[in-house]
Amino acid sequence: VVVEKAGEIIPAVVRVVIEKRPPEARPYSLVEAVKGQCPSCQSAIVREEGFVAWRCPNFECPAQAVTRITHFCARKALDIEGVGGIVAEALVRGGLARTPLDLFGIEAGTLAGLNLGSEESPRRFGEKNAAKVIEGLRRARTSMPLWRWLFAMGIPQVGESAAKEISRLVERLEEIPSSQLLRAIAERGAKETWLKEHPVRPKKEALAEEEKLRREKMAAAYKPRLEELKAELAPRQVSPELGGVAAGNLLAFFSSGPGGKTLARLADLGIAPASDNFAPGGAGGGTLAGLTFVITGSLSRPRDVFREEIEALGGKVAGSVSRKTSVVLAGEDAGGKLEKARELGIRVVDEVAYRAMIGQGG
Repeated sequence: VVVEKAGEIIPAVVRVVIEKRPPEARPYSLVEAVKGQCPSCQSAIVREEGFVAWRCPNFECPAQAVTRITHFCARKALDIEGVGGIVAEALVRGGLARTPLDLFGIEAGTLAGLNLGSEESPRRFGEKNAAKVIEGLRRARTSMPLWRWLFAMGIPQVGESAAKEISRLVERLEEIPSSQLLRAIAERGAKETWLKEHPVRPKKEALAEEEKLRREKMAAAYKPRLEELKAELAPRQVSPELGGVAAGNLLAFFSSGPGGKTLARLADLGIAPASDNFAPGGAGGGTLAGLTFVITGSLSRPRDVFREEIEALGGKVAGSVSRKTSVVLAGEDAGGKLEKARELGIRVVDEVAYRAMIGQGG
């Protein structure tokens, strides 16, 4: 199979390279088998271009309830302490929550009495644990920033880094469906991908004349538009962590029925997530404004601590080294990323030099 990095780091299967089927076998079609609908909630299933998996995009799909609630409450999402897989399963089994947003309607007393065990061997969640969850939900409702909400929704390809970049470009959740900036990012990505996958003069295949003419015509239309989009987006300094696929998935979700229902429920709950790093005109202020870092190797503190510090000072953190990288912060046993940085002539700093950059040297 061919795999590629998806979301933050998890590999995704793109396609099967070798198939071993009897000559008379008929390829199985999931779409035909389920008539194009999720068997649980009847939402239209979708597949991202270039990927094998078909998905139900419904944030409130009952079949995904446990995994969505668990992800929604995870530390990097809305950080609601006490709601892991076992608690999520008990909530769904007891009919208390079918979707993550149902958590906001559960009272403390009901939550305290939640049975985490079986009918034969009951185990109460308890008042102290319930109080932690209620406090976490209060924090999520009132103070959790937009990027955490976006990450918590589990939209394909919208990982932590992409969510932070989205919240730099869009100030409020309700503005996302109509964001022309996100539409430009999605369009740029789609056109760049098409041109890459449909070269006019491919090296390893001979094109029929009709196909060659079609590609030439599309390229002639796409290239001028791409230049327009690049010029439009250049002042925004959009991070490569937010690609066209992520932007397109985000817009598709919020323009869909399930996405619209999610926005409506949030409004009914009085929840209006807002950005805490909004700087659409560029990198904004801060000691590290305009710089893109890559962190590698073993450091004295967890990488997440450095990431948060860099972002608080106006910088960005990317997952891989490219010509757009400004600085590589390298610790002990740094490997391939350090080598690539040196090949590209990118500045490499250790922790001592990094602290001097942010005014903490000496």
